[in-house]
Amino acid sequence: MAWWQRFRQAPSPAEDEVEKLYRRAFDLVEKRQFAAARPILEQCLLHDLDSSYAAPVRQELARVLQELGDTQGAVRLRMEVKRLAPDRHANLWKLAQLLAELGRDDEALPEALQAARLEPTNPRYRELVAELRRRPTGSA
Repeated sequence: MAWWQRFRQAPSPAEDEVEKLYRRAFDLVEKRQFAAARPILEQCLLHDLDSSYAAPVRQELARVLQELGDTQGAVRLRMEVKRLAPDRHANLWKLAQLLAELGRDDEALPEALQAARLEPTNPRYRELVAELRRRPTGSA
């Protein structure tokens, strides 16, 4: 069962439309059809999204942009997700990875640390923190 099915209440017509678009885009992402998923996710953002959709749509679009080579766009969206839903540890981890990829280790480390605080048993988060701390450049 998908996350949107677990918390479902009677949707407004706009929410119903966003849900359909999001499902279609999510299916395309799962098939690695990122270029086809991008305009659908961007269409979702044209709606006034409530908290149950605002962060997931942006997070998925960030993944799509990253896969399509738009790292700066992916960082911008992941920052928006952080603002909307600061407890999304996977988003923080991906944000830290993107910032590190851009050579912004001093910004990446706090994001990686927060992801590790939120999900302390995740070895990937701890590995990223350790990697950033080992790097000689920046304040990480």
